[in-house]
Amino acid sequence: MLSTSSAVNATLFGAANVSYQVAKDGERPQSFTRKVWSRNSEGLFITAALVIVFVVLFDLGPIAMMGSAAFLIVYAAVSLGHLRVHRQTGAKPAIIWASLITLLAMFVLLMIYILRNQPAAALALIVTLAVSALIEWAYRR
Repeated sequence: MLSTSSAVNATLFGAANVSYQVAKDGERPQSFTRKVWSRNSEGLFITAALVIVFVVLFDLGPIAMMGSAAFLIVYAAVSLGHLRVHRQTGAKPAIIWASLITLLAMFVLLMIYILRNQPAAALALIVTLAVSALIEWAYRR
């Protein structure tokens, strides 16, 4: 329980700082750079509100599973991006492909486990991913 809550806390502040920097670079709405109470960015409060919703709706076990699934997706996206620039980095494509395939396989296995043991958490994860993709698509438009 302490490990999961610590990871949620670290992710909360890490994500807020990333959202702040990405907004400063023009990739997110400028409201994510706005300071609230002269200290923290609005992105931190938006992220915190979303975390609170998930903490209220789910036990820490399903939250940890959803977090793990989200990390696997992020790492897979990074691997996919690395495939696109592997010539510039000098990386061997076979190793990147092995990483990508392993990450996707772990994601599928985790989703099967979540679907069997925590169907509400699986639904929340799928809805969250879909809404995130929709928001990203709308923002890019």
